[in-house]
Amino acid sequence: MSEPRCQLLGLAGFFVSAVLFLIAGIQAGDWLIILGCVAWMAACAIWVLPLVRTDRGADPHDGARGSTGVSGWLEAPTQREDAIMGGQDNVAIITEFVEAWSRLDADELAGYFTEDGTYHNMPTGPVTGRDNVRGMIAAFTADWTETQWDMLNIMGEGDVVIAERLDRTKAGDKAVDLPCTGIFEMENGKIKYWRDYFDIGTYLKAMS
Repeated sequence: MSEPRCQLLGLAGFFVSAVLFLIAGIQAGDWLIILGCVAWMAACAIWVLPLVRTDRGADPHDGARGSTGVSGWLEAPTQREDAIMGGQDNVAIITEFVEAWSRLDADELAGYFTEDGTYHNMPTGPVTGRDNVRGMIAAFTADWTETQWDMLNIMGEGDVVIAERLDRTKAGDKAVDLPCTGIFEMENGKIKYWRDYFDIGTYLKAMS
């Protein structure tokens, strides 16, 4: 729950309490309690004003729904919250994708891409289209006998995920530990564009 929603709920509790004490003060004829409750309710009103103002230009994350007031805060998350939640889902997908490489199944790996998705090994050229991505993966992993990709760092927001890895790969008696960083652009839970950065010289020297 966002901070403004928590504040509104807390203020609602304070206001209800003030009303109850006000009723008790009126029944008891205690003007000190009555005046205290009035001041209490006034303080709640002053506190809530910044949350119901229509101009939210000072906060760039709230601009898209600046005129919705309290109802906007209660009904929908901010664009920032949407981006964070979407980024978390995409991080989970890419984590699964990285783990899937250990199975060396080109069909499974290509299935993570959109139909027109692009896989771009930065030292070489981009390959576009799920079928072409499948063929590329099958070709360059044909001699691999084992691979394990260790996730070092991963972060995501919205449709972009960045993953730092150490790819440990064996091809018979040859092996390489290759530092890589992948930048993934996602679309509806699939990889739309993957740019993978690594030193091709490190790979070729170990595998030749």
